[in-house]
Amino acid sequence: FATVGGAIGNDVHGKNHHAAGSFGQHVLGVDLLNANGAHHVTLDSDPDLFRATMGGLGQTGIIASAKLQLMRCKGDIVTLTERRVRGLDEFLPLLDRSDATYTVGWIDATATGDALGLGILEEAETGAGLVPQAKPSKSVPFNAPGWALSPPVVRLFNRAYYNRVPKCGRSVVKPINDFFFPLDRIHDWNRLYGKTGFHQFQCVVPVASAPVLHDMLKRISASGLASPLAVLKRMGPGRAGHMSFPMEGYTLAVDFRNRGGADNLISVLEDITAEAGGRIYLAKDALTSRDKVRAMSPEYHDWATEVAKADPKGALITDLVRRLGLRNAA
Repeated sequence: FATVGGAIGNDVHGKNHHAAGSFGQHVLGVDLLNANGAHHVTLDSDPDLFRATMGGLGQTGIIASAKLQLMRCKGDIVTLTERRVRGLDEFLPLLDRSDATYTVGWIDATATGDALGLGILEEAETGAGLVPQAKPSKSVPFNAPGWALSPPVVRLFNRAYYNRVPKCGRSVVKPINDFFFPLDRIHDWNRLYGKTGFHQFQCVVPVASAPVLHDMLKRISASGLASPLAVLKRMGPGRAGHMSFPMEGYTLAVDFRNRGGADNLISVLEDITAEAGGRIYLAKDALTSRDKVRAMSPEYHDWATEVAKADPKGALITDLVRRLGLRNAA
């Protein structure tokens, strides 16, 4: 249930980032309301304010409207090809070589040894044709019990999910929303993690630092904390703002049920990311520190300077910005 304003404020990326770049790169202009009044801001009219707004966490003003450059879609179906991948060393070259418009990898974060990083590569193209019957939305009616995402249950689920794709692979046709927004069909899906909730760790590391993904996955699989939701994507160089998350490399996202050990594991994964020259995704963060964020954000001061001009009294400060001290003087 993403919004245009939220997509701009986090300069979000999709399954086509490797070729199309980030959301903010397709924004032609925004009407911005802040302490200085109403402004129509474009990359040409005010490049510094524009870049501070793209991925700027809502700190430069309220986005009243936006003009977007869109790609004409051939139809409302997606042709999806799925293939098994036996491990991370096989996964990364497949992502590098893929010429599909949309690519994403699901990873079994419980796999170990030679199977570390085992998963499924999805490659997709939009098209026109008969639309399959859309599946009705479902709701999770109650918080799942603690054992529902215990290590044995997650391992069994992941094994079944991997084996649903034949060894030779397969191609299927899906409604477009089912491919791009699968969780939107499952209302209150967070209840699957129980009443204590969950954390999602998402990082991106440069191509040259790809070996650190092995270390991350070894730690995750050994922890017994991983859920079935773990995603690997190849990212291109595109980014629109000073604080934008994307960089050319690989992004890994893993959900962890909020229980003992999760905080410490995520902190270690953040340290590995920082040492590798990567960054973490603030759209999904609840745990990182201000020092880590600033170290991972080489254009932080450019962003902070523009934000101070746009919102000098701090009327737009959010809980995340307050926790990370992003509006405090360096």
